[in-house]
Amino acid sequence: MNKSTTDSVSIGTIISVVLFLTGASIGAGILGLPIQTGLAGLLPTFIAMIIVWVMLLISAYFIADIYLESKTYDADIPELLERPLGWFGKFFGTIGYLLNAYGVLVAYIAASGSVLHALFLGDTLPVWFFSLCFFIPATIATIAGHKIVRKANGLIMLLMLFSFIILMCFSLSKFVPNRLSFSNWKLIGPCFPILLTAFVIHNLVPSVCRFLNRDRKAVRKALLWGMIIPLVVNLVWLIGVVGALPLFNDLNSISAAFKAGEPATVPLEKLTASKWVAYSGMIFSITAIFTSFAAIGIGMKAFFKDLLKIPETKIGFVISSAIVFLPPIIIVFCYPKIFLDALGLVGGIGVSLVYGVLPCLIMIKKSKPGYIKKVAIVLMFAFFAIMVLEVIQRS
Repeated sequence: MNKSTTDSVSIGTIISVVLFLTGASIGAGILGLPIQTGLAGLLPTFIAMIIVWVMLLISAYFIADIYLESKTYDADIPELLERPLGWFGKFFGTIGYLLNAYGVLVAYIAASGSVLHALFLGDTLPVWFFSLCFFIPATIATIAGHKIVRKANGLIMLLMLFSFIILMCFSLSKFVPNRLSFSNWKLIGPCFPILLTAFVIHNLVPSVCRFLNRDRKAVRKALLWGMIIPLVVNLVWLIGVVGALPLFNDLNSISAAFKAGEPATVPLEKLTASKWVAYSGMIFSITAIFTSFAAIGIGMKAFFKDLLKIPETKIGFVISSAIVFLPPIIIVFCYPKIFLDALGLVGGIGVSLVYGVLPCLIMIKKSKPGYIKKVAIVLMFAFFAIMVLEVIQRS
């Protein structure tokens, strides 16, 4: 189905898309960001953050341009990669997409278990039990469909904002400015994968283009502001947590949370010993996780229905749900502290490949010699370098 329109897009529509992108971006990545990057220090992380943000913004523009120049209205990422790159694009696009989606679901489920375990002091119960306490209702809500999730999205965003403000206020009460001066440039490498995970919205770009009537200017404006807001939120969160938590030699330190594979809200709860912080941390974590969990889950069900030609029947419904949700919970059951490792794998391999290297390769192939082609070449090698770095760190 071809669809193109020149209808103007209202500011209200663009704002709604920006808020949607912001909610989708602020997921588990923000919970792991201060722990994974804190040991490198604020200045190295800030520089890496800006570099990654610019890389992802440009690659999002590339994906938008690839979609807008395609003739199929309903095309999504795997199809967009297949057309100009053939079987190569489809194969690696599909592999990368599945790695991203499953890796993120695993990270979300693992993070929820750590948060609830710390909140309820579950020394007698395993972490995976608390992961189940999140997984079961979140999966039921996701399976129920996007209409229920969309109706609840406004309330979820308000809860997330309210709990975030409370957490930042309590972080300021424990804030030690000298902690922000620490730098260890040798640890900057491991920061890139989780930074990629914290800002990725690229799977939603085709949907944004459709929602904004394929208006290139409106799409670019929405993508820009949909990434600026998460940049500001992540930076404020990073400064607050790094300034509040000791780096080393403490049970509630950043290094201890890193070794335990815990999200940032867990040591904050322990440090303040405040019920306000504990419940705010839980609300912020669960709402941040759920918004992205639901979006990824709904998208994966549609992806597998199309890929495997699953029929619209009760049996087909059960099969698609089982394919999407059973593998992540099994992995978390076996490896309950996999949170940070999962985020690193998603950003370092999945995001870099599907939303970095492949779109840049398409732009190189279709662009005439000039500025855009040069940018695409540089960007492709930058994403590829992050992939190589992640493989080296895991070998």
